[in-house]
Parts: sequence; C-alpha cells; structure tokens
Amino acid sequence: MKNKLYAKPKQLLVISSIVFVLVLAASVVLFVLGFFTELPFIAYISFVLLPLAGAFLLFSILNYAKNDNMLRTLQIENQYQLGIGNYFFNYQMFSERVKKLRRKHDLDKTYVIAFSVYNILSSGTISSYQRRLNGYIASFIGAKVFQTKMVNPNDIAFCFHRNVFIVYSFMDLDKTRELIEILRKAIYEIVKEKELKVFVQPHFGVAEILPTTDIIVGVDNAIFARNVDERNFEELTFYKDDFRVETNKDEIEEIRDALKNNEFVVYYQPKFDVSKKKFVGFEALIRWNSPRYGLLLPGRFIEKAEIGGLIHELDMFVLRQVIKDLENLKARNMNLLPVSVNFSLYEFYSSAFLTELIELIDRSALKPELIEIEITETTTQANTFMATSILNRLRNHGLKILMDDFGSGFSNLLQLNSLPFDAVKIDKCLIDGVASDPKTKEIVKLVIGLCKANQLGIVAEGVDSKEKVDVLTKMGCDVIQGFYYSEPLSLLEALEFLDDNPFTKKGGSKK
Repeated sequence: MKNKLYAKPKQLLVISSIVFVLVLAASVVLFVLGFFTELPFIAYISFVLLPLAGAFLLFSILNYAKNDNMLRTLQIENQYQLGIGNYFFNYQMFSERVKKLRRKHDLDKTYVIAFSVYNILSSGTISSYQRRLNGYIASFIGAKVFQTKMVNPNDIAFCFHRNVFIVYSFMDLDKTRELIEILRKAIYEIVKEKELKVFVQPHFGVAEILPTTDIIVGVDNAIFARNVDERNFEELTFYKDDFRVETNKDEIEEIRDALKNNEFVVYYQPKFDVSKKKFVGFEALIRWNSPRYGLLLPGRFIEKAEIGGLIHELDMFVLRQVIKDLENLKARNMNLLPVSVNFSLYEFYSSAFLTELIELIDRSALKPELIEIEITETTTQANTFMATSILNRLRNHGLKILMDDFGSGFSNLLQLNSLPFDAVKIDKCLIDGVASDPKTKEIVKLVIGLCKANQLGIVAEGVDSKEKVDVLTKMGCDVIQGFYYSEPLSLLEALEFLDDNPFTKKGGSKK
C-alpha cells in the first residue's frame, strides 16, 4: 500500500535538486557576467544564492533520509507484525493524520474502533496463519476501504498498534457501525477466500471521543473496551467510564466471592401459550441475593461482571442451577416445563465449551428438550457458516434454540430462514409500540408472518398490558412473556403460581 503521508519528502528532494541545479547555473552566469562587466555586486549575488540553494538541498536530503529510514523501519515492523512488508500506518503516522483531520472536522463526537481478528488476551504467541490474516486485513483497509473510497478517505485514520487494528472514525455512530460491519464481514470473507487454517473470533471495542479527549486516551479506551469484549464473549462493546472506576476492583471481587458463596439465585418468568391457554415454559433469569445489599436485579451487577470478565461464569451458574432445580422437581414426580437459558453464541465458538455444555446436560437425568438455549440475534451475523454448524450440533442433540432480542440490533430478516432456530423472541423494544404505533405494529406483523412461513415459533417478550396481548393474539403470536402474566419468580413462587393463577382458569384473565 503506497503511503500518501510520506510522498511529500520525496517530492521535496526532487524539487530541491532541480532548484539547486538552476541556482548553480544562474550563479555561474552571474559570476561570469559580474567579472566581465566589472559589476562586482552581481558576482556577490551568486555567492549568496549558491549557499542558500545548497542549504535547501542539504535539508531536503536529510529530510528524505530521515523519512526513508522511518519507512524502512515501518516496513520491517509490518513484516514482523502483519506478515507483509508494506507501509500500513503505524501509531506515529496515525496520530499525525488524526491531528490533521481533527483540524479539518468540527465535530462534537468522533469514535475510535479497536479490533482484532482473534483472541489476544489468552492466545499467547500468534500463528503464521494469524499473522497472514492480519496482513490481509491491513491490505483490505488500505486498498479497499481507503483507496477505493468505500468510505470517504477524509473520514478515517487507521493503524496497527498494541496487537490490534485501530480505526479513527470521523463519521456519525450509524456510519461507524456500518464500517464495523464492513470490517467484520471482510474478515470472514478473507479467511474463506485465502483458505486460511485459522479460527477467527473478531472482537470490537468502540470509544466515543469528545473534542477535548486526547488521542492516546481515546485509543486506550477503545482497546480497553475490546478487551472487555473478549473476556465476555461479546461481539461489540462500547467503552464506559465505569470500566476505569477504581472501586470496581473491590466490586468485582465481591461478585467473584458471591459466586463462591452461592449468593446468586435463579428466578423464573413464565411463558404463556395464548392458543392453548396455558403456561408452557419459563425463562431463567439471574438475581444476586446479597447479604449486604439485598436482592439485586442484573442491572446492578451485570456491567461490573462484564468488566471483570465474569459473564460466562454467571451464565454457567444459571445453567447448572436450572438443571439442579429440574432434577429436584423430577425426583418429586412433578410436572416439568422447558426452561430457556441465555448465552452468547461467542461462548459456543470454543469447541471445549460446547462439549462441556452437552456433557453437562447428558450427565443430568433430564431430557434435552427441557433445556432451551436463547442466543442473541446479532451474534449470529458475523459468521453464518460457523453459527449454522454450532446451532445444528445443539439441535441434533435435542436442544431447542431461540433467537433472542430480535429487533434490538441490526435485524436481518433473511436469517429467519437461513439459520436453524426453533423460535424467535421479539424484543421488548418492538413490543412496546405494537398497540400504539402503526409502523411498529406492521413490523411486528411482518416478523410474525415470516416466522410462520418458516415454521418458527414466536415469543413476544416484555408484554405488560392486556391491550398488547390482544393485538399480538390477533396477529397470530404463539407465546407471550412479560409482566402482564407474571414478573420473574423464585422457584417456589413459580410452582405456586402454576397451581393458582387467573390465566389458566376457564375464561380467566387479569383484571
């Protein structure tokens, strides 16, 4: 990739050489002219011009040598880090370009993206395939994104720094998200095209930058968010100031100790089948029964758990507790309903974890269909081939898979027939307007129609009124979950609720 930032030193050397030759020729002419015309001041001019031209030439030579040495060093650096000997920008070049673009753009907010194409916190040394992939990504950013103007070249700056790619975006948030999707898809396409034998697991961190934010701080925040993203098996994490709060260290240890001391509990929110008029399952939701703070909802501790990289441990706790609770109910010969547990698909990208999950269920005394896996919609968009393989393995083992939070992110309707889900959960953000906003109503109606056409079950979550229940029922929604029917309940409360509630009685409904 040709480096445009350092083309000027070479041009300056050429120009200064031409100027020096011209001045040298002019000085000789002036000197001879002054000698023969007996006008010594003309000769004196030649003695002034020549040193100036020589100094200008010397400056150009030194400047060119300095930058040529810098580029050679950069080439060696890139050969080591990226597996290619091109001139992909390093942090120094990146910083200079950002300063220049900051002067050109007058924006209230800009964004720094930090991403890697594989895990870097636990991977140790990188393989030759991973280094080659880094090189291909660098070439893609420089040649495709930058030079072909896939985005406006004046809207981005980029480099490879601290083992991650850094992209500074002078675009709004929506276009920055679009750029992230372009990069994400490119990663998988390159792996496929180049037939690289490498496991790809991209992690993106984004930091919002204010005009007063130092470049170094912005980059560090983005890298920090990327690292939080990796620790929690996520796909995109935005930096939050809470990530840097010192007291969080103690709070993270509190959560870690709470896991050891069995302070977390599982609550169950019922799911109601509107056509069968009965409850057909539950979603498992975590709570922290803290001796110090009382019963805490996830909003009070999930972000801290993310900072500490404890989300996976919390997810696994929920699964183990659900299995334990169902086994206890089975031992008491009680009626068992399926329970869904939330995971990120990125957790399943580790074959060891997937094997552990299946073995955990196999070791239980439960039928696999009693455990349902809810996977966030957006996590399946990065690598459709891998997602399909993982989901098929789970389904072939008897587990049902639900696409969670459909409509909360970059919803892809094509996924409804391209990925092997059993049901779709329509997110509360769409359900909230289903009875009041005509456009939202039409969107939900379209989603339900597409689900039925693809023989997928439909669950509406976050339903909190009879009006919404009536609208969704008329649309053909199968199952409804939300506060209208019940808030999340402890196991004992959930069992009592199933025995005595107004909804399963003939003609019953909540007043």
